[in-house]
Amino acid sequence: MRVVAVVLTMSWAVVACEPDLGACDMTAATKVAYLNGTPYYEGQALLNTSCAGGSCHANGATGDGRNGAPHGLNFDVAPVTKASSAADVGVLKTGITEVREEASELWGLIDEGEMPPGKAGERPAPAFYSDAAGTMRVAGLDLADAKDKVRNWLACQAPIVAATSDSAVMNEAMALGKVEPPGTAAVGATFESIYETLTPQCASCHSANGAYKQLVVDFSTKDTAYATLVSKTAVTGNGGMCMGRTLVKPNDCANSLLWQKLKYATGSPELCGASMPFGAAMVSADVAQAVCDWINAGAMK
Repeated sequence: MRVVAVVLTMSWAVVACEPDLGACDMTAATKVAYLNGTPYYEGQALLNTSCAGGSCHANGATGDGRNGAPHGLNFDVAPVTKASSAADVGVLKTGITEVREEASELWGLIDEGEMPPGKAGERPAPAFYSDAAGTMRVAGLDLADAKDKVRNWLACQAPIVAATSDSAVMNEAMALGKVEPPGTAAVGATFESIYETLTPQCASCHSANGAYKQLVVDFSTKDTAYATLVSKTAVTGNGGMCMGRTLVKPNDCANSLLWQKLKYATGSPELCGASMPFGAAMVSADVAQAVCDWINAGAMK
């Protein structure tokens, strides 16, 4: 009996120390937001962008790209879209299962500032919202507010938008969450609009506070992004396959590496190395076209 009492006491202590997710506001947790026209719930978008999309806990992250994250501990919760395959449904299923199973511990690490780790945790958290017409915009969001959105979303058992209604594998994803129509990515063929649209995904690697500080291209500010992209050549990465290619070649979209990286999927004969954003869903056709139009118009600042 004494052994049983000790075991029960220890079990209670473990439960008592589990981080408290707090109350659930389901209305707030299921507020739809848009990233490049793809619908998410806000907490879903924030967690996927900060932890999985192109970062350490992505299914596609390997080697140093995992930055210490255990293999298999993946938090991919990006909805499947028109460009997704059945394999992407499996990645989503694994991701949302891991998030829900690890919700309390995950929140504890985020709340204590241990995740995202190091400088990655200091970068501003992206926010996404849409107007009544479904137009996507990007706005600054202070870290405390972003953290509470993630906390509330986890407290509500991490509901997700699992697919867009134009996805060929929509039916396979429906058991995982809701299906929503894609929104309109309001991206103009100007550098300011393109910078606002790409930064939430690109800055996770390409910024002074990013996880990997790949500053050959630096999205820390609009000025540094422009200065490191336009008329600059690739000097590293992708095993040297892209070295010497022009990142943004004014008036020549087809021969600009930035556009190629956004337009073509990994493995395409037109592309050297991997597509971008790395480990995340490709940008919409509207975004890629806006980048191309901006380049062909002279890539003006």
